[in-house]
Amino acid sequence: MLSIGTPEFVVIIFIAIVVVGPKRLPEVMRFIGRINREIKTAINSAKAEMEEDLDVTSDAKKSWEKLIGEDEKEDKDKSK
Repeated sequence: MLSIGTPEFVVIIFIAIVVVGPKRLPEVMRFIGRINREIKTAINSAKAEMEEDLDVTSDAKKSWEKLIGEDEKEDKDKSK
């Protein structure tokens, strides 16, 4: 993940103050925080959905393998 040290953070804040201005900086930071939170929520939601789909797929695969295994046993029993 991205790690920002103290010197980098000071430079970013200084640039933000110069570009945005000290009066609008709190408003802009709140907006960035809100966007960041929404992105994290969307990523976590997508991740949970993918994990759920993988669990369903895994369960289906196990059921299929069990079914195939039972069919093979029946075929062996019939051939005897």
